[in-house]
Amino acid sequence: MLNTSIYIPSILTLDAIKNVWKVGLCIGFGLLFVFISVPNAGANNDSSTKFSPKVDVEKFVDQMSLEEKVGQLFILGFQGQSFNPQIHEKIKKIKPGAFIFFGRNVKKLRQTHKLTENIRSHSSLYPFQMIDQEGGVVSRIKSFPPPPSALAMGQAKNLMYVKTVSKLTSNILTDLGFNFNLAPVADLSNPYEKNFMGNRSFGDNPAAVASMLTEFAMEHEKNSVIATFKHFPGHGGIAGDSHKMTPINKKSKEELYKHDMSPFQHVAQFDFPTAIMTAHVSYPALDPSGLPATFSEPILKGILRNEFKYKGLIISDDLEMYGAEVKGDIGDRAIKALNAGVDMVMVAWSHNRQMKAYRKVLNAVRQGDIELSRLNQKVLRILKTKQRVWYPPVKHNPIEAVKHSLARLKDIGSKIIEANFNSSPKLVGKSIEHISQAKKVYFYTSSWSLYQNLKDQVGTKLKYIPLKPGQKVNFSVLKSRDQVGLFYVSGLGTARILQRMPSRLRNKILVVNGTYPGIIQNASEYAGVLHLNSQHNQLGQWIKNAVDEIHKRKKRLRQPASEVTSHHKKRSKKKRSHNPI
Repeated sequence: MLNTSIYIPSILTLDAIKNVWKVGLCIGFGLLFVFISVPNAGANNDSSTKFSPKVDVEKFVDQMSLEEKVGQLFILGFQGQSFNPQIHEKIKKIKPGAFIFFGRNVKKLRQTHKLTENIRSHSSLYPFQMIDQEGGVVSRIKSFPPPPSALAMGQAKNLMYVKTVSKLTSNILTDLGFNFNLAPVADLSNPYEKNFMGNRSFGDNPAAVASMLTEFAMEHEKNSVIATFKHFPGHGGIAGDSHKMTPINKKSKEELYKHDMSPFQHVAQFDFPTAIMTAHVSYPALDPSGLPATFSEPILKGILRNEFKYKGLIISDDLEMYGAEVKGDIGDRAIKALNAGVDMVMVAWSHNRQMKAYRKVLNAVRQGDIELSRLNQKVLRILKTKQRVWYPPVKHNPIEAVKHSLARLKDIGSKIIEANFNSSPKLVGKSIEHISQAKKVYFYTSSWSLYQNLKDQVGTKLKYIPLKPGQKVNFSVLKSRDQVGLFYVSGLGTARILQRMPSRLRNKILVVNGTYPGIIQNASEYAGVLHLNSQHNQLGQWIKNAVDEIHKRKKRLRQPASEVTSHHKKRSKKKRSHNPI
């Protein structure tokens, strides 16, 4: 059993003990006074706690610690779907300027809203909360069907569609707590050529794309959401994927200025806050060193800042991508990008690399490898932008507002993709005949819901053949004369399966393409190819609408003929009565 009594030596008198107690008390108060007086001693006692839309930003930057300034240069990814110790450590040690959300962080609407709220409330300096919500396949906030792709909007050729989609998208982001959308794609890309961008690009006409970018950005700005134009000076028309390699754009300087960079030059003139994301692509005609644009001073400072007079934020794509590989580690990449002209560098995945990059940039500033004046300019730009997109008042029921916007987005998305479906009336008519004349239609698709939707309209003659990775697909059922196929391409995987189809059977297959035209090889060999340019599950309804329209047209064409025939018969009877045989 423990003895909890305290032994006091007999040499200490009661007065001595009182004196010791007084001395200790004085020392304690003295330490407390020192602790309170030292700047940044407490977790919240730093300059960033005073940041608001009303502060003088230039004076505020002067008061910030070096550690705080460097932290503002970082865009960090994180693990988890709720506020956790890892996020807390990033906030405590780095105080990052932004957090980026991926699909791994976004599961449900309420969960996402709570997570953005927690990050904001725990961050002493107001953070950007970023997300990729382009539409189409790049949509972190999931909906069914997904929002229309940029290509589907571009092919619909209606700016009102772009405006409405952007308005609803930014409504959703604001209500969920986001203030920064890593969209739209400003790259020009020919949809009829195989390329990395696919249906993420609005198209390849510089003037038309510039108009769509304008509508998109303006609607985001109205909702206090930053629009990001990517990937400068242009990632379109390149087959290589910068996530896996450093692609090389071999176009001439004149061609890059006239074509690829034209939309970026247009958006650089906007007088409201925007961001431009750099490409991990090499452009020898613009920078003979061969460095990717992210690390190229001639491209970022020389062209974007000096020639195009761009005053907004320049942010990097993820520095952990293979396309961003340069000599040195993640810290060296960050330093090189910042010195080239990038304002904020993204390290999206590894927590250890994030910490390493932060420490290395901090040391680079201390040692003069990054000039303090240059650091201050970047931080000034970041904080001024934050003031312009300060969170609007929270709605009474933001989740219901998000659901309402998603429902409206679904409606407008259906109209956009139906417009793509109906863009080739002759092909639609040919396709309908292809299906209606067959006794059996075999539908090759990876989407059960799409099959069900189509079956509701076509009927029992539709047979489902699922497409799964690595599975051998049976095309032999199409050998019979009265049996045809309908093949739905939802992405690169299903396009590869289609390509393996025997050539002799391709004229019995109608292809419905939910991606972009260039993904279909040897398109002329098939019975027809309908380009939706985005994924959607209402194919059956559109086919039914087309069938109904064809029947109506035929009925209208038959009507005058029947009236003429009837009139002719009456005249014949009268003649026979006067001239009987």
